[in-house]
Amino acid sequence: MNPSPATEKSVYFDARRSLAPSEMTLQADHSKAAEAGADVNRQPSVAVHEPTKDIKAVDYQNGHTITGAHDLAQPSPAYEATEGARSGYMDAKVPLSEKAQSPVTSEARLNGSSSPTSASPTSHERISSGAFSNGPGTTGPASMPQKDDSHHARLATAESGLDDVVKGKITKEELKNAKRMSKIIKNEAKSEKKSFDTALKELAKIQKLQKHAADDENSALKRHARALKAEHKANMKFLAAKQTHEKSEVELRTAVERLDACKDHALKQTELLQQKNREVEEMRSQKAVDDREREARLKELADMKTKAA
Repeated sequence: MNPSPATEKSVYFDARRSLAPSEMTLQADHSKAAEAGADVNRQPSVAVHEPTKDIKAVDYQNGHTITGAHDLAQPSPAYEATEGARSGYMDAKVPLSEKAQSPVTSEARLNGSSSPTSASPTSHERISSGAFSNGPGTTGPASMPQKDDSHHARLATAESGLDDVVKGKITKEELKNAKRMSKIIKNEAKSEKKSFDTALKELAKIQKLQKHAADDENSALKRHARALKAEHKANMKFLAAKQTHEKSEVELRTAVERLDACKDHALKQTELLQQKNREVEEMRSQKAVDDREREARLKELADMKTKAA
């Protein structure tokens, strides 16, 4: 049996490949744990491939085919963003200084853009959260591992040295795993359906609250219209009463001025009357004296004439 092109040691060991700094650190930690006697799970030496015998191709593809025909040879930006956040793969490519200077959201990575996403309503910003906000856990690009091209060559090399009995045993085991995986996917679909039903119920409750809020707004608008109409009527009455009051004030001011003028005129006439009355009394007193003196003089003259005769 010839060794795999991916390795020169044995077909039963994983092929060596270039590792990111974070993956090298993770592998060193696993090696230390294995030396200390820890139970470390290793990746299978032979990759599981799509069976060609004794398996229903339709069921297998339904359980393992990704909607949208994504090419796993080149992982999607969403997968790189998810796996890079876990293993530090993206951190090995992008320095911290550049990440701090140009923050890029996961939505920008999904769109293939390196510019920061603005907070405008048109931007593809995250609007939900929860278990299925980033897609399901068993299907979708974020749940699929990065494809290793060396697996096919290693698989062919390893399978060439196996007999039909071993191949049938492996194929039967893969069929069981595919059925179990299909069951898991269906159970997750049920869970996602429950989450969606819960979200719909919450949406219905919020819509009811919105309806009540809209009704309250309409009632407030009607009350505002009635209050505005009543205020307008009261203002018109106030303006009319103000006009009447101002007219009454003018009439009262005119009457007061006329009364003052009449009082002044009457006072002057009274003063004139008093003055004339004093003159008349003076003349009457003077006339009484004059009349008496005149009669006394006439009598005196008459007596003198009698004596002379």
